[in-house]
Amino acid sequence: MNSTAARVVLRAAILISVASSAFSSQLYWTRNVGSTDQTGAIRRADTADFTAETIIPNGLHFAYRIGVDEPTTQLFWSSFRLGTPGGISRANLDGSNIQTIIPSNGSYNSVTVALAVDSVHEKIIFSQGFNTLKRANFDGSGIETYAPIANSVIQDIAVDSVNQVIYYSDYDGTGGTGARGRLCRINYDGTGFQEIVSGILWGPVGLGVDSDGGKLYWGRLGLGGSYTGALQRANLDGSGLETIVANQDVDSLALDVPAGKVYWTDTDSATNPAHIWRSDFNGSNREQLPIAEPNIGGITIVPEPATLALLVIGLLVHRRRAAAS
Repeated sequence: MNSTAARVVLRAAILISVASSAFSSQLYWTRNVGSTDQTGAIRRADTADFTAETIIPNGLHFAYRIGVDEPTTQLFWSSFRLGTPGGISRANLDGSNIQTIIPSNGSYNSVTVALAVDSVHEKIIFSQGFNTLKRANFDGSGIETYAPIANSVIQDIAVDSVNQVIYYSDYDGTGGTGARGRLCRINYDGTGFQEIVSGILWGPVGLGVDSDGGKLYWGRLGLGGSYTGALQRANLDGSGLETIVANQDVDSLALDVPAGKVYWTDTDSATNPAHIWRSDFNGSNREQLPIAEPNIGGITIVPEPATLALLVIGLLVHRRRAAAS
């Protein structure tokens, strides 16, 4: 066994031993309370019993979308706030070692909303100023900017790391006729822009890609009346659009690909908290989980330990190939 392979196996073994006290996947979510105060937080729960705990308490200033890099066991999140502090931060899975890696300068053009983690190429993909896609190294260095996308509000991002394709949702917040909500994709090098789904009412919000299954998942907000919301999916080229859960308010989502599950959050109101739901990839076995909290901003999932170890091995192999290409 060469040194690289040995390090991969050792890393997998460490992950299994560290996670031996938890034998199921773990959900992580942000609490984005307060654009001007410091009451935002990051919470997590084991999918075995859904007992929630706070790993990063107050002080996050409108924490919003969240993602995870499994090989380095790091969380990344955006802070959707006009002003400072804001930007993009990271921490360990236990909430320790918090770092702001891409700060906000307080201007409109520095507001960060959408966020995705590319574990193969060790990059974060994010939006700034609502209409500009960017990517950077995990420490915030090496920022690269894609051409701004006119008249867009980039709400969410999903990355097909293996095929080097970025998907993003261009949010429509108007509803009614002429809705301009759409799903688009672009190659890693900035070429090949395509609009793959258009005319999405009150969405799309939340975005996840299952590269092996060839599916893209997203949601629509349910705002009452005729706007009932939905969980939808399509093929990676936008064809084969289907509603897998109808009459469902969706605000953010995460895919547990090994388990074939999609998790999503709904929106809260003045009288009702937000909830976390899940179903199979085809929409069957929908269930509301025993988590109800105000102002959930985004959600991500860390697979159970054995699957996580195998996933890390696969990701590290892909990283080695990407570095060599």
